[in-house]
Amino acid sequence: MLAVIDDDPTGAQQEADVPVVVSWSEPLLRRVAQRRPRAVHLLTNSRALEPDNAYRVVREAGEAAVASLSGADVVLRGDSTLRAHLLEEYRGLRDAAFEGRDTALMLVPALPSAGRVTVDGVHQLQRNGQSTPLNETEYARDGDFSYRSARLVDWAEERSGGYFAATRGCELHLEELRSGGPEAVMAALGQVAARAPAVFAPDACTDADLDIIAAGLRSAVDAGTPVIVRSAPAFVGRLAHTTAHGLVAAPRAHRGLLVVCGSYVGTTSRQLQRLVARRPNTLVEVDSRKLASSDAAVTEAVAAVSELISSGGLAIVATSRERDHRGLAHGESIARRLARVVAELRTQVDVVLSKGGITSAVNLSDGLGAQEADVIGPVAPGISLWRVMTPEGRPMSYVVFPGNVGADDALADVVDMLAPER
Repeated sequence: MLAVIDDDPTGAQQEADVPVVVSWSEPLLRRVAQRRPRAVHLLTNSRALEPDNAYRVVREAGEAAVASLSGADVVLRGDSTLRAHLLEEYRGLRDAAFEGRDTALMLVPALPSAGRVTVDGVHQLQRNGQSTPLNETEYARDGDFSYRSARLVDWAEERSGGYFAATRGCELHLEELRSGGPEAVMAALGQVAARAPAVFAPDACTDADLDIIAAGLRSAVDAGTPVIVRSAPAFVGRLAHTTAHGLVAAPRAHRGLLVVCGSYVGTTSRQLQRLVARRPNTLVEVDSRKLASSDAAVTEAVAAVSELISSGGLAIVATSRERDHRGLAHGESIARRLARVVAELRTQVDVVLSKGGITSAVNLSDGLGAQEADVIGPVAPGISLWRVMTPEGRPMSYVVFPGNVGADDALADVVDMLAPER
């Protein structure tokens, strides 16, 4: 079994038939383990937290996984665009699973289906025949998670304040990976572990590359090499053999569809604009500044959204599109009040679509009141259908739509699949 310490719900976007938990009491984890899943995701939402809290929650989740999921391998799942509490989460899992002893840190952020690949040690976005280093994209300017270099060993040094010195790191480029196979990965991990703390950054452009890395990792761990893995969703699926083999049927809402949009990245804003153009008079936009501090903003939004659901079966509630730079705590406050809108309205709908990773995590726990969920599989590439049981005892279809996934029409297309036929 693979225990995935997941920094937001988008980590399961390419998987099928895996459970997700948002709390990790021993009885809950043991009950989940009795189902013998290949993987279980422990959803920490750590990317939304301040660094000290990110360390704490990852350590707690790691300790619970080690104690309650007997024999499970534990990995960190992180963002494929390199936004991360890198050092704090590494230390949290190190202290939980390795008694505070430094290990090799293997970075596998490749998400080939989304064009995010690592070539010559540099993490890149490949789109329309062009390759752009991630440090030249909007993701590298994301406030607390900004970075200057997309060469992974340099990125790790920068994001860790020098803890992972680039000079101690190791790259394995594509030609070496493909010619050397798992044995090359195993050998490199052994060398890096000997000078830990140090980063190992293998190239990866395809699922076949990820399979080579996974096989080499298994051999290294079996040989006793201490390794902490931080990867994007694709590697988790290849390592646990939980990658979805195809799309699943999208659930058509009968009572109502609620679309909740908190992500502020450019991809999401363009998608939201296309959705509103296709579905006019369905949007309730809430001013982010008011939502962060005002219960009245929640009350007003609930009333407006409820009326739209009652009249047409579809409502979109979205935060205003301007980026607020007042830090992670401020952003968490916005997400939690947005989730209160979901909590007030969940009995009026049978499908909720949540746009953005942090938004989706808080909507699951605070909005839908769930402590666990089952990932059914993707309804579209990178867009995942979950099954949730609410506190009222009602099953809910929950669609997790990452902020940076899909073309400009993708959100509108998925809503077309989900919305009631009226």
